[in-house]
Amino acid sequence: MSGNASVTAVAVDRTSGRVYGIAGGGVYYWDAPGDGTEILLSGSPAPQGLAVDDDGNLYVGGSIGTGAPSPWIVKYSYALQQLDSYTGSVVGSINDVVTFGGELYASMAGTGAQIEMFAADDLAGGPLSSFGSSGAPGTKGEFIGPHNFVAVMNKKIYLVDGTDFSAQMVSFDDITGTNWETYGSWDNNGDGTGVFKFFSNC
Repeated sequence: MSGNASVTAVAVDRTSGRVYGIAGGGVYYWDAPGDGTEILLSGSPAPQGLAVDDDGNLYVGGSIGTGAPSPWIVKYSYALQQLDSYTGSVVGSINDVVTFGGELYASMAGTGAQIEMFAADDLAGGPLSSFGSSGAPGTKGEFIGPHNFVAVMNKKIYLVDGTDFSAQMVSFDDITGTNWETYGSWDNNGDGTGVFKFFSNC
């Protein structure tokens, strides 16, 4: 990995201790401290998010193609053999992915459904279900701009939701938005209780 590349996403295999990261448009892994080893991705993808399931499988989400890119996910075994993949039929991108309840959730950039759920063992089959739309802060099922999943506790999903000038944290229980809750608002300085100014990745 280039010494001046910034790491924009990280996932950890808690069983093996392997660390995965996205930097400089590439995906890398570390089994020990050092420069990391790049995982060679087929096609011309732009990776954005990473997740690791309980079996040590890696999921990489982002977009693929130039000009009018499509949402894209690929699944690798711990041995880094490609097991499955998905390429959407619409223009867009996936900002992040997370495993939850045995399925894979993806936060989507652009218009249309903002959260999509896939069978973790059948990405090629496409989304099983979707939830949400672009809308106003604080309204159930309406996202400002869903980005990174954080602090998944196997009970709820937590999500950074925002743009350059609007932000909130969102939590919900499942792909139907059960027990939807929001917290916080945008502030230019990000100072004070309940106010955020998110980086594009965190």
